[in-house]
Amino acid sequence: MVRIKAFKPYILKDNQADIVSLPYDVFSLETAQKEIDGKLNHFLRIDKPEVNGMNSQSSNMKAVFKLFKRNLKQYYHKEVVPSLYRYDLITETHHQKGLVALCSLEDLFECHIRDHEETRKDKELERTLHIKQLNSQTGPIYLFHHGQAVLRSLVESSNNDLVLEFKQNDVLHRIYALQDPDRVEEIMSEIARVDHIYVADGHHRMNAARNVYLERMKNKQNIGNSDYFLGVLFAAEELRIYDYNRVVKDLNGLTSKQFIDQLDQVCMRLEVSKSMLKPLSKQEFTVYLDDAWYRYRFNVNTMKNLRPDEHLDVALLQRFVLSPILSIKQPRTDERIDFIGGVFGLEAIVERCQSDMRVGFALYPTAIEDLMCLSDLGMKMPPKSTWFEPKLLSGIWLCDLDE
Repeated sequence: MVRIKAFKPYILKDNQADIVSLPYDVFSLETAQKEIDGKLNHFLRIDKPEVNGMNSQSSNMKAVFKLFKRNLKQYYHKEVVPSLYRYDLITETHHQKGLVALCSLEDLFECHIRDHEETRKDKELERTLHIKQLNSQTGPIYLFHHGQAVLRSLVESSNNDLVLEFKQNDVLHRIYALQDPDRVEEIMSEIARVDHIYVADGHHRMNAARNVYLERMKNKQNIGNSDYFLGVLFAAEELRIYDYNRVVKDLNGLTSKQFIDQLDQVCMRLEVSKSMLKPLSKQEFTVYLDDAWYRYRFNVNTMKNLRPDEHLDVALLQRFVLSPILSIKQPRTDERIDFIGGVFGLEAIVERCQSDMRVGFALYPTAIEDLMCLSDLGMKMPPKSTWFEPKLLSGIWLCDLDE
């Protein structure tokens, strides 16, 4: 059984969408500072405290709290009716429809909400402190269900009360309030029939919400909304997953020829071209080095005796290329490697390799079926395995924990 509840958030006022932001974790410090340039009230200044440029985390958080309270009065209004919301993400070629609700953390503990990614404790702690400082959840967790036709139909037909519509980064965001008590109850009852749902993105935010809830339980504090987290639930059939590519700063002391020779020993070379090469199927990857592209396939023999999580292309690249050849042992923390969402195209790999990186790797997108399979088995995927697009925005709904 999956439990959700309607809530009374602070919701962005109409015509104020200029302040909302893509999630904090898609920005480096440099790109974040470019994003907020000249935008004194931009939500990224709240979501990513270090952009405020103070001399300590404490000072940054004080600036964040001050801006948060000021923005709350100026750009938001408090919902007075317990509400669910439909959240549409629309591009020229794609349309997905999500349900915004508070989702039970107890479902996470009981595996009715299934995740697939290990979190970094330092990043988790940052988000935990962020929620505690603001006493609010500000960025929704990206969730999905699979094969729930009735639930999908209920959400799709709930489009009577349009409350927000705006465009950002070529994505149209359209939001409807669901406040009719009968419709809200109908949706909640239908979700209660679902055995489990999945986390697509937002693991650090979700685990931070869990940490705050457990701390309140331990200290016998007011629970309020802290036993739930802000989520958006989509149908798996509507999602788009892109590849998540890698660039590495150096060749680990090897010459270009030595690197390619070692790669030829562990993988099957299929093609070399001066034109950009994209992987065409699972177990293929391409390499950009010295203005040339190489297409490779992982050797079939390497697939024997591997666990399901080790069959993923991102895991195979790590196991047979990044770790043994380039000595990238811990991709989650190694500063020699960086990651590029496939939505930015192969051009982004070329650009990085012509500036601060040496070699790039393009991968085939991870299948949604693989994500669900590993989540069902309680296994974790390697870091940066999936890139979901379009992204959810932070700062549309603010959920007060003490309500």
